[in-house]
Formats: sequence, C-alpha cells, structure tokens
Amino acid sequence: MVGVTTASMLASALTDVPALLLDSGDRRNRAHALAALDEYASLVAEPRLVVVIGGGGSGKSSVANALVGAEVVAVSAVRPTTTGVTVIGRSEVAPMQGVVEYVFTDHLREGVVIVDTPSWDAERRIIAATVADAHTVVVVLTPSRYADAVTSEVIADLPDSARVVIVVNRLPADPDDSDDILDDIETTFNAPIVAQVADGEPFRLPGSLLDEIPVDRSPIDARRSHARTAADIGRVIARNVSASAVQLGDVQRVLADSEGASTSGAAVSVHSSWTLTRDASVEAAAASVAAFDTFVIEESHNELAVRVRESLTELDTESIGSDLDDWQKETADMFRRRASVRWRKRSMHDLVDDWSWILSIDVHAKPPRRVARAMRGAIEVTANEGRQNLQAILDAPLRDRTDEWIGRVARIGDYRPGVLFTASDAMDGGEAVHD
Repeated sequence: MVGVTTASMLASALTDVPALLLDSGDRRNRAHALAALDEYASLVAEPRLVVVIGGGGSGKSSVANALVGAEVVAVSAVRPTTTGVTVIGRSEVAPMQGVVEYVFTDHLREGVVIVDTPSWDAERRIIAATVADAHTVVVVLTPSRYADAVTSEVIADLPDSARVVIVVNRLPADPDDSDDILDDIETTFNAPIVAQVADGEPFRLPGSLLDEIPVDRSPIDARRSHARTAADIGRVIARNVSASAVQLGDVQRVLADSEGASTSGAAVSVHSSWTLTRDASVEAAAASVAAFDTFVIEESHNELAVRVRESLTELDTESIGSDLDDWQKETADMFRRRASVRWRKRSMHDLVDDWSWILSIDVHAKPPRRVARAMRGAIEVTANEGRQNLQAILDAPLRDRTDEWIGRVARIGDYRPGVLFTASDAMDGGEAVHD
C-alpha cells in the first residue's frame, strides 16, 4: 500500500486536469476517483512500529537495513549518520516527533513500519516519544557501551506495552569473551537477544522477528481497493485526455484559419431613431459573435469545441449598448466643435447633433444644406472619424471572443497528462486497469 503523500499527489493530478478536456463520463469518473481517495485517506490503519534504538555509532541503521532486507538508510562504520527519526515502510504514520525522512519501500510487509532513531546519548526526549507507541523495540548494544548508566536508564524507561528485543553488535572474536558479554546482557536487561554480530560481520536477523507481529488486514485491504480504483480511473482519464489532443488540434487549426475574421465588423444601418439604431447595432455585434462560435464548432467537428464554447463568457449586450450611447454623445460633441454655429441658434446645434451619428454610419447620407454649411467642409473627415470609432466598438466583441477562444484553447493545450499517468502508477505500482 502506498503512502498518504502518493494519494495526495494523485488527487492533485486529477484535480489539475482541465475540465474542458473531460467529457461527462470522465467528469463522473473523476468524482468517483476523488471519492475513493477520500475513503482511502479516512481508513487509518495504524501500522505496527518497530523502533530501533541505541547509542551513537552502535549500528542502529545497519539493523534497520537488515530488518527491511535492503539498504534504505545510510550507514557509517566511523561515526553516527542518523541525526533524526527515519520512518521506513509502505505508508506514512501519524506525525512523529523528530521525523526528518520518510523512506517508502516494498520490501516490508504491509502494516509494519521500521523507525530508525538518532543516538539516545543526544536525543533522549525524541527516543522516549518514539518508543511510546512502539509494538517492538530493538535495542542495539555494543560490548563497550552496554554497561553505561544511560543504557540502563533508557531500557528501564521503555513502555511495558512494547516487546523489547536486543541485538548485540561488535562482539569480540573470542567465543568465551562473547559468551560472558551475552550472559551479562541477558541477566542485566532480562530481554531476549535475537541477534549476535561479531565485530566486522554483516547483520543477520531472524525473519520471524517481523513475521510474528500481528497486523489488522481489513483496513489495509480496503485501502488497497480504493487505491486501485483511483489509479485505474486516473490512467483511463489520462489516456482519454491524450486522445483529445487530436480534437484540440482541430480547434486550433480552425482558429488559425479564421485569423482576420475578428476584424470583419458587424453590419450597421441607420434606423428611424438613435435608440432603434443602437439596439440594431448591438444585435448585429451579438450576431457576429454567435456566427463565429458556430463557425468554429462546425469546422472543428468535435465535442471539445462545444465544451469550450459552453465555457466562454456570455456577451454583455448592455455594455455594448452603453458604449454606443457614449459614442453617439462623443460624436455629436466632435461635430459641434468643428461646426460654425452661433450659440444662440439652439435649433442649429440640435440639427448638427441629430445628423452627426447618421453621417458617421451612412456614407451615402445627404445632410441638410444648413448642416453642410455649418461644418465648413469638415463633414466628410469628421464623419469618417466617427465611423472608425464606431467600427472599433462594434469590432470589439468579436475580437474579444476570438481572443477568448484562443486563450482558452491555449491553456488547455498546455496541459500534459504525464503527471496523471505517473501519479496513477505510483498509487498502485502501475498495475493493469481492472474491468
């Protein structure tokens, strides 16, 4: 069974898949996988802790490696290398004081965790906290240190609930001397010696030391089932997302081929009043946006384009209408500034205002002679400027929509499913998808 961090990695990888790349089935499956990961995390199977303790340089890390059956922690024959608590197993345990490293390995039986500790000479408080929840405490002693007062104090303070066993390291070559040391240790500490290691010899520990530890299988099996479910779904989604690259490419091609369409503008014509003209212009702008959406969907011929369209923002027609009202006022001001009209002739000002937006929309419009005279030959250039400003307003919705399509597609195109594949395989060791 894998660790909580692996489950978190898979949950994050599933969550990171852009929703637009998922069809309705994938979305349902993702929700199912995330629920399985929640169940996985909720099934807390407290593993049995086998805590290795000893003085500095006694060979604790070598014992930990021997228990695991693989070189998973660093050892040194010269000086202590363990400076903090190292937890070794298939899964994490509840937070422990002084943990500096988690080592995940398949060499250990599920439900059993080895804890390598720093020297009890320097970290008595951490040692005491670690062994408090231990099922088995492996005490590593050496001939030169077993009679120390510190050794006696630490062993005396071990919890009654823990099984205590002793490994004696660096025994002298003389059998008589070794026997005397072993007898003294057994008498002093009243704990079984499970391994005797001569100085310079490799560690060999009985396999039954860990096999005898009882483990509750039910939460382990349930967690394994949830892990496989989530991993299987993760791989299926990753494959489906990979396949959607073809659809994404079709949408990108259509958008590239449509370059320039966003500046085609909406058709505008003059109606009997500014209000009707404005409303018709808003409808024309909205129609150009809708036509562009339809064009991309029909030319792409895939569901991804439909999902992208559904994710885009709805057109703000009120904002367009407001922009057009502002344009009408600004255009009237521009015409007034360039007209030669005495201020007392209010009717003439109103006439210029009324014709300013008409002339800026309809190039064929014929203004009254009074308006033409008042503009002193500036009517054409002023109308052209107003027309350009109007076209910019009407072009903006389609231009913004095109940019939104391109940006949305680019963002989902940046996604790579490799992380999801990796997280899924890590969750269950890369096992095949189950039917």
